[in-house]
Amino acid sequence: MKKSLVIILLSFLAISCKDATNPVDPVQNGIDYRKDFNQVWSSYDSLYPLFDYKKIDWQNVFNSNVEKFRQLNSVDERNQLLLNILKVFQDEHIYIYPRG
Repeated sequence: MKKSLVIILLSFLAISCKDATNPVDPVQNGIDYRKDFNQVWSSYDSLYPLFDYKKIDWQNVFNSNVEKFRQLNSVDERNQLLLNILKVFQDEHIYIYPRG
């Protein structure tokens, strides 16, 4: 009896498992890193005073990067992409300090 129960439980377990290497749409998991990008972009858009002086087309930065955030799978990937985007400022005082 115990052996049958163990076999049945293991069968259910084997059937219910998914291959971990299957790509998953992050938006389907409830994680949409575009929201994070929108928040960062909007904050800089309203607060950063030197776009004209540095000749930065901030709207173009948004347009060319927003969909990249949909493809991300982790916070580390999000942070790396944000760091790469913020390099457009060429300003060592701008950085990302992730919550810990």
